[in-house]
Amino acid sequence: MKRIILYLLISLCITSSYPSKDIRAEKNINALLTNLFSDLDESEFVEYEQWTDVGNDGVPDWILKRFKNHMTDSCFTAFMQTAEYGLIMKAYSESKTLQLDEINVFDMGDYYEFNGSLNIGDTELEIKGSVQTDKQGIVDWFTIYNIDDIVSVINK
Repeated sequence: MKRIILYLLISLCITSSYPSKDIRAEKNINALLTNLFSDLDESEFVEYEQWTDVGNDGVPDWILKRFKNHMTDSCFTAFMQTAEYGLIMKAYSESKTLQLDEINVFDMGDYYEFNGSLNIGDTELEIKGSVQTDKQGIVDWFTIYNIDDIVSVINK
């Protein structure tokens, strides 16, 4: 009996010391969106231009640092192929600042919905989308429903 109680206590301590999937998922979703809608500095822009000029197979360090740890490998590969990070590049080249003021994440059971307030220069708009995470709370795919509106404001 004592062994069973000891086993249960140890199990409880081990499982309670790790954050839940929901907490990890929300942190990864917040980090992904915050990094996607944060300004570049000049060195990041220069690194990106050099990378694209050379046609390098690697990935600029700032892209890895901002995104890789918050996405599964398949999500990161798709992210790089669709060049969604290009929003940051376009905003920088158009001298538009990006500021994500608020992110709300809603657990819908097997996926998450999000919305937030995004400032692009002088324009504020709401962003909306959905995210699915893996069992560890790492982003497995995401979509921004109103990406066309964001691109339109950046291109103004």
